[in-house]
Amino acid sequence: MQPTLLRLASFVLFLASAAAAQIDPQLTYFVEVKAEDRTAFHFALEIDRPGVDEVPLSVAAWAPGSYRLMNAADGIKDVLATDETGAAREVKTDGPLTWRVAAKGAAKLR
Repeated sequence: MQPTLLRLASFVLFLASAAAAQIDPQLTYFVEVKAEDRTAFHFALEIDRPGVDEVPLSVAAWAPGSYRLMNAADGIKDVLATDETGAAREVKTDGPLTWRVAAKGAAKLR
């Protein structure tokens, strides 16, 4: 193989391996019962490396296996988002069980 062609092939392989090495977002869920309010569960979702400008979030409207709709929206309050610096991120409501979180430039969302 000629040196120029070998260098070009090596470069293409390097680009392919770099693209394949991109890491998918990591999701971590937290559930907490606070001492001052034992009547509610507090849920948090942490997203490492969201990699998009907006993150869509939704909650299922049905209970798996029971084949009936739930009223989950009635119990959801205060949907908030922050980034890795603690700065608030905009949360837009698309419906009773769907939201979009502004993620542009964030390394982590919670």
